[in-house]
Amino acid sequence: MLTPGLFCLGDDMAGIYAHPTCTPEQFALLKKYLDRRPKITISRLPDFILIQSLIMIPRPSVVGKDLLNLILLIIPVPDAPIEKIKHKCDEVESLFRAKGIGITTHILKGVLPQLAIHEVMRMGVVLAGRHPVLSRDDEMDMSFFTGDIPDAIDDDRTLRSSEWNPFQYILDREMETTIKAANYHTHMSVQSANPFIAPYLPMLIRYNEEPNDVLLSLRLCIGALFQHFEPTRGATEELMRTWGLNKLQVPDTSNLSHAEAIHYRDIFVPLEEHELPLFSWPPKPSWQLEKVTLVWDGPGWKLAESGSFFHKHAWVVLAWASLSGLIGSNTALDCPEGLRLRANSVEMLVNLLNDISRGVEIITSSDPRQGSIRINKGRFFFSDASYAILEPGMKISLMLFEEIKKKALLDDSNL
Repeated sequence: MLTPGLFCLGDDMAGIYAHPTCTPEQFALLKKYLDRRPKITISRLPDFILIQSLIMIPRPSVVGKDLLNLILLIIPVPDAPIEKIKHKCDEVESLFRAKGIGITTHILKGVLPQLAIHEVMRMGVVLAGRHPVLSRDDEMDMSFFTGDIPDAIDDDRTLRSSEWNPFQYILDREMETTIKAANYHTHMSVQSANPFIAPYLPMLIRYNEEPNDVLLSLRLCIGALFQHFEPTRGATEELMRTWGLNKLQVPDTSNLSHAEAIHYRDIFVPLEEHELPLFSWPPKPSWQLEKVTLVWDGPGWKLAESGSFFHKHAWVVLAWASLSGLIGSNTALDCPEGLRLRANSVEMLVNLLNDISRGVEIITSSDPRQGSIRINKGRFFFSDASYAILEPGMKISLMLFEEIKKKALLDDSNL
C-alpha cells in the first residue's frame, strides 16, 4: 500500500497508470514511515505517467527484517525515460534498506522472461496499475500481456535479487543447470504445491530417481530458506518430515552466529581463489560487535574477536569485518601502535555497505599498491593488482589510516 506513493514523492515523480498520486491512507502511512510530512498531493492523478504496472514479489531472506526479501517489478509505459524511473527506484530502495528491508527493483519492457512470468503469475502482487495476463485476447485497458509460459522453459533469465546467500545460490545454479539440460517442465510444478516452493520441484524430480549429494543439498537449502518464511512455514515442515530431515540437520538462518554462518558457507559453497569469507550479502545486522581489535598474528592481520580470516593488508581485514556485518556505528576499533586510525574510520566502514548498494564495484585503500576488493554478484574477491583506482567502474577508496610522516635528522654542517 505504501510503495506506489513512494514513486510519487517530491518533484521528480514517476506516476503510475490509473493510480492517484496518494490516497489519504497512503499519506498517513508515508508520514509515519518517513518521520516527516511527505511532499505529495493527495487524491490526484499524476501529470506524467511513466509506469503502467507496479508488481511486488515476496521472497525468503536469510538477513532481512522478518526474513523477508522483496522484488519490485516495474513495467514502464512505452517511450518512458528509463533513467528517470531508475533514479526513483534508487530512492525507493534506499528508503526500504534504511528500515532493514531488502528490496531489488527490475525495470522490464516488452515480453517478460519465462521464469519471471512464472513467478509473477504465481506470487506477484499488483500494487498499482495494469494486471498481467497470459493471452493477448485477455488484454484490456487495465491489463497487459506478459508473454507465454511454454511447457518446457528454455530461458534461464530470472528476476535476480541483490541479496546473495549460499542456499539461494545453489537453488539458482541447479535451476540453470536443469533448464540447460532441457529438463525444466512447468507441468511438473503441481498446482496444489506451495507457489514459493513449486519452482524447485522440477529439480527435485530430476534428482529424485537416484538419491545423491545434490538432492540432499537441494532439500537442505529449501529447508534453510523456507522454514522461517511465513508463507511457507507449514509446507516446509511437512516436506522436511517427508524427506526424513530433522531440524538439527537444516541450518537455522534465524539464529546463526557469525562463526556458524561461515561454517555453513564453507560446506554449501566453498570459497573460490582469493574470495573473502562472507556468508551473505548484505550481512546480518545482529552480528555487530561492541569492539573490534586488529592484531598481527603469524600469516597476517586478523581480528582478535574472530580468527576466521587473515590477510597481509590491515585495511582488507577491516573492510572484510564491515562487509561481514561485524562493524556497526557503535563499534569501537582498536589497532596496535604504528597504525593510526582516522577519527572517521568507523563511519567510512559503516557507509561502505550503502556505497556498494549504490553500485560501487571496486574498493581500494589509500595506498594504491595494496590491491583492491572486487565485487561480483554479491561475492567479494581480493586482487593484488596495483592502481585499481585507475580502472573503469565505480570505485571507493577507504582512507582508514593516518599517513605517518617521519622527520629526517640532517647534519647541516658544511652545507
